[in-house]
Amino acid sequence: MDIAKTALRDATRTVRALTWLSLILPAVLFIVAAYFAYNAHFADARARAERAIDVVREHAIRSFDIPQLARYTVDDILMGLTSDEVAADENNLNARIKKFAENFPQVEDIWILDSDGKPVLTAYAFPAPRTLDLSDHEYYRVFKSGEKPLDDVYVSEVLSGRHRKGIFFQLAFARRDGNGNFAGVTAVSIQPKYFRDFYEQMAKIDINAIALVRSDGRILTRFPSKLEDLPNLGRADNFVAEVKKNPDQGYYQNVAVVDGVERLVAYQKVANYPAYAAVGINRATVVANWRNQLFEWLMIGAPAAMGIFLLCLLTGQYVRQEREVLSRLAQEMQARELVEKQLRQMQKMEAIGQLTGGIAHDFNNLLTIIIGSLNLISRRMARGETDIRLFVDGATDGARRAATLTAQLLAFARKQPLDPQPTDLNRLLVGMSGLLQRTLGEQIVVETVQAGGLWLTNIDVNQLENAIINLAVNARDAIPDGGKLTLETANTYLDEDYTIAHPGLSAGQYVVICVTDTGAGMHPDVAAKAFEPFFTTKESGRGTGLGLSQVYGFVKQSNGHVKIYSEIGHGTTIKIYMPRYTEGGASVPVRRSAAVADATGSETILLVEDEDGVRNFVTQALEELGYKVFAADGAEMALDLLKKQPDINMLLTDIVMPQTNGKRLSEQVQRQRPGIKVLFMTGYSRNAIIHNGVLDAGVALLNKPFTIDQLGAKVRLVLDS
Repeated sequence: MDIAKTALRDATRTVRALTWLSLILPAVLFIVAAYFAYNAHFADARARAERAIDVVREHAIRSFDIPQLARYTVDDILMGLTSDEVAADENNLNARIKKFAENFPQVEDIWILDSDGKPVLTAYAFPAPRTLDLSDHEYYRVFKSGEKPLDDVYVSEVLSGRHRKGIFFQLAFARRDGNGNFAGVTAVSIQPKYFRDFYEQMAKIDINAIALVRSDGRILTRFPSKLEDLPNLGRADNFVAEVKKNPDQGYYQNVAVVDGVERLVAYQKVANYPAYAAVGINRATVVANWRNQLFEWLMIGAPAAMGIFLLCLLTGQYVRQEREVLSRLAQEMQARELVEKQLRQMQKMEAIGQLTGGIAHDFNNLLTIIIGSLNLISRRMARGETDIRLFVDGATDGARRAATLTAQLLAFARKQPLDPQPTDLNRLLVGMSGLLQRTLGEQIVVETVQAGGLWLTNIDVNQLENAIINLAVNARDAIPDGGKLTLETANTYLDEDYTIAHPGLSAGQYVVICVTDTGAGMHPDVAAKAFEPFFTTKESGRGTGLGLSQVYGFVKQSNGHVKIYSEIGHGTTIKIYMPRYTEGGASVPVRRSAAVADATGSETILLVEDEDGVRNFVTQALEELGYKVFAADGAEMALDLLKKQPDINMLLTDIVMPQTNGKRLSEQVQRQRPGIKVLFMTGYSRNAIIHNGVLDAGVALLNKPFTIDQLGAKVRLVLDS
C-alpha cells in the first residue's frame, strides 16, 4: 500500500510539473520570440532602406552626370570664343545648347556667365539677359574668390528663378581662359520635380520619405514635400551630425525636422558630388507590423499551448524508448565523425607533404647552384684567378629563380601585394600582342578577338600580364609542332545556379578572357589537378608546376574565377573571369614597365633596415649609384639622423622591424618633414601597407629580393614622381 501511495504521489507531482511547464514554457517562448521578431523587423527595415538607397544613389549619380556632360559640351562649343564673338553668333550657339538641354528632362536651363557674373549665353533665354548681374550668387562667388578650386563642382541650394519662373537647384562648374585662369561659370539648373516624381513612384507605404540633401544639410528635393516648399525646408542638422561621423554612408534613427516623424534613415554619398541620397522608413509602421505579427502568433499559440498540455501526458511514455534510440544514433554519429576527421587530417597532411616536398626539391636545387657557384668563386679567387663570370652568372640565375619561386608561392597562397587599377582588357591584349608573339615563336599564330563595349575590370595589370604569359607558355608547350593561340574577351553574367556549384564565387557581371590553344588537350583527371602546386605533366626541367597555381591564386585573390575546358585531341580553353568595375572613371592606360634610362642620382637618402647584411648591401648599392646615404638600424636612430641632417630627400625603410614598423616610422618622418618621398621595402608584410591583399593607395613598394638595377630604378622613379 505504501509503495502504491508513493507511486501515485510521484505521478501526481510529475503531472503537476508538466501542467505548469505547459503554461510557463509557451509564455517564455513567446516573450523570447517577440524580442527576436522585434529585432528582425528593424533589421528587415534597415535592409529595405539600404536596398532603396542604392537605387536612389544610382539615379542621383546618373542625373548629376548630365551637368558634367553639359559642362564639357559648353566648353567644346565656346572653345576660344570671346563674349563679343558669342554675342555675334548667339543664335547658332543658343540653338546648339538648347538642343542639348532638351534631351534631358531634369535640365531646367543652362547658364554661361562671364568673369563678371553677367550671362553671355543660356539654353532657353534668347537673347541672353546680359544686363542681369548674377555675381551675388553663391556658386559664382566661391569660384571667383578662390574659396573653391576651379576643378570642383558646386551644388547650390534650392533657388527661385529671377529671369524665368521656377524652382531649381544648380550644379556649377568654373570656366577657364586660355591661361587656365577663372573665366566665368557654367551653371546647369536642375528641376527638383524630376527627382520628386521619381521618388514618388518609388516610395512605398513603409519607405515614405526620400530626399536629396546637400553635404551641409540643405535639402535639394524631397518626397513627400510640395515643390513650392523646397526653398524653405532649411537644413537637416541631425543629418549633418551623422555625416560628420560617417561621411560615405550611414544608418540612424531620427525625428525629422521637416515633419516631426520619427524614421529609420539610410544615406549614401552621391559619388564625388557634395550631395547625399537619403531614404526614411516610418518607425511607427515597423512597430505596428511587429505588433500585428505578435497578434497572429497569439491566435495560433494559445490553442497550441493547450495541445502541448495534452502532448506532455503522452511524452513520458516514449521518452525512455526515444532516449535509447538517440543514444545509439549518437554513438554511431560520433564514430563516423571520428573516421571523417581522421580522413581529412590524412588528406591535409598529404597535401602539405606534396607542397613541402615540391618546395624542398626546387629550393635545394637552386641552393645547390648558388652555394656551388659561390664555392667555386671562392676557390678561384683564392688562387688569384679572375675568370669567374660563369659562376657569378650561375649564382645570380639561381637566386633569381629562387625569388621567382617565392613570388609564385605567395601568388598561390593569395598573399602577394596587388595594386589594382580600372583596366580595359582589350587595350591590355593589344599592348601584349608583340610580346606574346616573340615569346611563342613564329610557329604559333596568335589571334585576338575583342568584344565591343567591353566593361572595365579592377585588376593588377602586371600580375594579369604574368598570368596570360603563363597560360600562353603552357599552350606553346602543348603544341610543339605549331598551331594557333586565340585570346578572346567578352562580357558575361554568372548566375546563382553557377555560383552555387562553385563555392566562394559571387553572382554578377564579369569580364572574361578566354585563352584557347589547338593542342592535344587534357584528360579530365589531369585538368582536375592542373591548379595544384607542383603538379606537372611536363618532363623534368620543363617547369616547376607552379605556373597554373600562380594564375589560380592571383585570380582568386582578385575575387575572380578561373575554369579549364579541355578535350583530348581538341585543345584547351582556360577562362579567367574578373568582376566588372562599376564605380565609374576611365581606364588606366595599359603599358608595360619601362626601364629607367638613368638610375643614378646625387640626392640624400635615409635608409632604415634592422638586418645588418641587407643594410650594408643597400647602402653600398645606393652609394654605387651616386646617392648619399645615412643608414639606421631602427626607428630611434632614424629619427635622430633626421633631426641632424636637414638635406634628406627620401626615406627608404623596411616595413617589419623590432621597434616600430616602417609604416608608423614613415608617418612620424612625414610629420617632421612634410613632402619627403617614402619608399618601402619588404620580404613579406601582411597588413602594414597591404590590406585585403591590395597595396594601399599612393604607396611605393620594393619587394625583396632585388638587384641593384631594380633598386636604382625604383628609387629614381619615386624621387622623380
